[in-house]
Amino acid sequence: MDAELGKPFEYEERLTTLLARQRELVRELDLDKDEAGTQGLEASEESMAA
Repeated sequence: MDAELGKPFEYEERLTTLLARQRELVRELDLDKDEAGTQGLEASEESMAA
């Protein structure tokens, strides 16, 4: 078991690439969510004012 723990992670490069892509997607989705949330607030304010 100690021999296995000493080995480098076989898929480290792939993991790093996928984690970077995941961060990009999360960032993009958060931007869309913020915009949709703002539009929803504006629409509800307009309907309350009417």
